[in-house]
Amino acid sequence: MAEKMLEELGAEELAQVLDDFITREVDELSMPTFFEAWEILDRERRARMPVIVVQGEISDDDEVTLSLPKPVPAPVAVSGNELIVNGYRIILKLKART
Repeated sequence: MAEKMLEELGAEELAQVLDDFITREVDELSMPTFFEAWEILDRERRARMPVIVVQGEISDDDEVTLSLPKPVPAPVAVSGNELIVNGYRIILKLKART
């Protein structure tokens, strides 16, 4: 069987390569190869994640107001310069240009 390049492997195959390495079923995997596989898996995972667009507006007194342009099917709330996502408060503050 011909060996495939990491970019040619599907997500399940990449996950298996990493799992085999972690559980020591594969004796040797170079660090660059390991991190390349990890990066490919992360990129594929991010591509499958839902996207929520948040719009921001800066007022004349440099206050930020965030809004969701359409309803989102996720636990996300917006109020002023604050996002609430999965129990986390994310507060956006802008730095003045110098």
